[in-house]
Amino acid sequence: MITIYYVDKDPLFYNDLSSWLPNYCLLKQISFDSISDLHRLKPLSDIVLINPDYIGISNDFLNPMLETLKYIPVIFISETISLPFVVSMVKNGAYSFLHKKKDKSILIECIKGILYKSPNEKDISSYDCSSVNNIIGNSKSVVNLKREIVNFRGYALNVHLCGETGTGKELTAKALHRQNFKMKKSMVAVNCGAIPENLIESELFGTIKGAYTDSINRSGLFEQADGTTIFLDEIGELSKSAQVKLLRVLEDGIFTRVGDSSENKSDFNLITATNKNLKSEMIEGRFREDLYYRITSLVINIPPLRERKEDIFDLSKFFLNELNSQKQISQSAVLKLLKHSWPGNIRELKQTIIRADYMSAKNTSINRNHIVFY
Repeated sequence: MITIYYVDKDPLFYNDLSSWLPNYCLLKQISFDSISDLHRLKPLSDIVLINPDYIGISNDFLNPMLETLKYIPVIFISETISLPFVVSMVKNGAYSFLHKKKDKSILIECIKGILYKSPNEKDISSYDCSSVNNIIGNSKSVVNLKREIVNFRGYALNVHLCGETGTGKELTAKALHRQNFKMKKSMVAVNCGAIPENLIESELFGTIKGAYTDSINRSGLFEQADGTTIFLDEIGELSKSAQVKLLRVLEDGIFTRVGDSSENKSDFNLITATNKNLKSEMIEGRFREDLYYRITSLVINIPPLRERKEDIFDLSKFFLNELNSQKQISQSAVLKLLKHSWPGNIRELKQTIIRADYMSAKNTSINRNHIVFY
């Protein structure tokens, strides 16, 4: 059972909140005057929800309070989100910052993450994540992702990445690849969904001259991946016949070029990814069970952008820097970005910032009207 202490004076939202929270949550409304008693809370079973519109947003008061509650998850909920305040509170230890009326599902996910957190989990602040500098953001979910990547150092497990389209699965694969410092070769990446079924075998395993009309001696992707990482993106798009051809090389590293009779061996690290639910695909008979268990020695979930909105400002600045743009992003523009649901995730944000930079023309800053969603 998790006890959620709700610090606000809005009885309607309290009633609404208590009606849809999971049944393992007990909601208790407390007053501003009772905040000083919160230091007695239990880190693994208590959460604090605070509406800063009610208690005020004085850093002189809130920062010491967050320090006092540093082992307690503090979630801010507000209808008047101020970017500087969000950034300040997250940097000073707030677990998350959500829109009071719109982010109910995200609040539930936050609660679940707290509920299932291991009591023996190391403090994520003790991890050196400098080797994961290609992943932008400092939200709780991104710091957890970086920690998982750093933990992978020295291991040779088959890793499967789960995440919606546009969340950065290939970036995560590259970060995992870099944890193995013995690998001097670049990662070999392939989008399985982009290869026609009749070409999948020759693309993956190569060909010899004469195997079919116009065929030549050509190495396949697994041969090229000898001594490095191969990243099979959108593996859920492979046909059943292609899955069969893939299974053997994943079992023992042995493959045969199309048209050849001799066997070849490749020593590779495997990372796969998909935006599909492979367990559901397996139950429906569209994905082989033996292949599923072969590729999932370790499963890493990549959060969608709507669950890490506090990273939007840093990501936007990063994309502007890629464009060599010196423009600033106004607060009204950032607030508009924060309110968007981001179905296309980081890929959509990047295109939105590129569009905003273009639409702002010679202006020195990107304003709200330059943020356009298609």
